[in-house]
Amino acid sequence: MLEVGISSNQLMPLPRWETPPTRKDPAYRFQDDRYTLGAHAMVYSTLVTGLWFFQLLYRADWPWLKPFVTAWTAVLTINAAWVLLVARYPGFSPLKKAQNEGGAPDKTATSGNSKS
Repeated sequence: MLEVGISSNQLMPLPRWETPPTRKDPAYRFQDDRYTLGAHAMVYSTLVTGLWFFQLLYRADWPWLKPFVTAWTAVLTINAAWVLLVARYPGFSPLKKAQNEGGAPDKTATSGNSKS
């Protein structure tokens, strides 16, 4: 077996929780809500495109397909709006977390070049 010398953890480290994960933890809820939304979107896209494909392939007349897809699209849109726009996680900020992990610099920090 050929070894490259880079482990998979060096490419993309897996998140580790200090405590057992629970829905009471805002950071865990934040990640869980987004993973669930992603899974919902993947199942939606797989099934909807598959149903439309087979309807076209067999030249079938499925009158239930359009209302089914419309309803599921509405549910997915509501789910996305809730997770991305409405849901709040007290005590957790994804922006602060990214900054602490070497992301964008903290804008509230003062630099030595300030004119004040």
